[in-house]
Amino acid sequence: MSNRAWMKSNVTYTFVGEGHEKGVKHSFAHIAQNVSADQIVDFAGVLKELTGDRVIDATIATTDHVGVE
Repeated sequence: MSNRAWMKSNVTYTFVGEGHEKGVKHSFAHIAQNVSADQIVDFAGVLKELTGDRVIDATIATTDHVGVE
């Protein structure tokens, strides 16, 4: 029987602003396993305030381990 276990997650935001009108991506690692969409959006608001850029997109990537034996 195989098992599946969460290992890590990260989120990548796409910023648009002066000097990067086509967008630039910034990633943040070590996010919580059960992060909610609202938390991702709230953090995008913080990033917007800090950078002055628009945050137009967020992608969450999760890595799981699956035992094969």
